[in-house]
Amino acid sequence: NNAPTEQPPIVVPVDPNPGGPVVMNPPPETPTPAAGGPLRQCSADEFSKLSSSMSSVDLSTKQISKLGDSSNWKYDSDAIANASLGAKSCEALITYHDQNPCERTVTAADGTKTLRQYTGASLRQRCEKARTYFYEFVQNKTTLNFKNADLLLDISSFSTKSFEADYINEIQGCRIENRSGQAIDYTGVAQVLVKDSRGFEAKMMVLETNEGLVIQCYGLNIDGPFSKREVVKVLREEGTSMPLSYRLK
Repeated sequence: NNAPTEQPPIVVPVDPNPGGPVVMNPPPETPTPAAGGPLRQCSADEFSKLSSSMSSVDLSTKQISKLGDSSNWKYDSDAIANASLGAKSCEALITYHDQNPCERTVTAADGTKTLRQYTGASLRQRCEKARTYFYEFVQNKTTLNFKNADLLLDISSFSTKSFEADYINEIQGCRIENRSGQAIDYTGVAQVLVKDSRGFEAKMMVLETNEGLVIQCYGLNIDGPFSKREVVKVLREEGTSMPLSYRLK
């Protein structure tokens, strides 16, 4: 009658700033309410992978929460180390458990038993803060686009939102060009999907929206690897208000 327990192992992340403190076990997790009908039991291998991965996710979530509201987040070596491990594991687990949901009875440190379901939806919820922090602060070399997160551009401050075919002009110090061959109308739209981002290694930013609008900002103070947060900060310092955000898939 001994139910399996989700006892996270010690997590020693790959710290981008060696010399930091060793990360120890996170506190007992808060159970996620079960949703829907009964599922098959998670296999021992599935549960082992879940337990190992969720330990870094839960620890990262705790560390990030200490940084306050997301608008006030700063880069933290411990938080990004655990978020990196957790987010990468989460992507694989979410994809797998979207198609292979399962459940398992877990025992908390106080002996309380809870039937926990592991589905794509429940894992997205549990991983949200760690994944968001990872995408916000991970150091990039060529692009801000990721397979598992849509990049969104806030155009609410654009003086023009209707772009005829072959439109070329300057908005907020950046060259705006319609390369779609047809008119693009963003009237009433606050955010647009960016399908490609590039050019950062040349101290510039090129964004191409899903509809074919190309935004080119030159002479940015970018030196070496960059994060999305750093790019937005550099733009703001140049007097360009083009907030970028991620929508997790």
